[in-house]
Amino acid sequence: MPTNLATLTTKAVSVYCFTLLAALFVLFPDNSRPDQFAHFLSDQVNDGFQIFAHLLMFFTGWRLRSWRPVLYDISVALFVTSVVQLSKRFLIADIAIRPSGGYEGFPSGHASATFSLAFVLSLYYPRLWWLWYSVAGLVTWSRVQTNAHTELQIAAGMLFGSIVAYTVALLMQRQKK
Repeated sequence: MPTNLATLTTKAVSVYCFTLLAALFVLFPDNSRPDQFAHFLSDQVNDGFQIFAHLLMFFTGWRLRSWRPVLYDISVALFVTSVVQLSKRFLIADIAIRPSGGYEGFPSGHASATFSLAFVLSLYYPRLWWLWYSVAGLVTWSRVQTNAHTELQIAAGMLFGSIVAYTVALLMQRQKK
């Protein structure tokens, strides 16, 4: 019974999210509401997801009585943040220019952070992979919608965050053996 209920809930939430996004774009063609929604996703939802994910990984380590999940989470977060910030400081090229002006747009830090966290959380909570990647996708979409990044900057951030999380997972797995 719980499996069927979980499957039903998963489908219902997915349909709800899709319907909500579609309704926002269809009902508000002047882009006023989607823009407000995008800023909400870009700011509050991103921050909430980051805090929730790191606390969840700390709780996971405590529950498993192991520091591995915490170490994995911290390693990925530090590496992603360091490399993204360094590239934003020193990369001066056309791909680094934000749509709103100014450099420091390549790669997207929001996309890198949320997609690396989605990967990390999916390893420890695989049944909720759709939730983690949905939040990451919405936050990423919001960065383009708010003119903070171009599609290329977002794509690079998504790819970079996922690759870093995957690589750190492989390194930790090899170290465990």
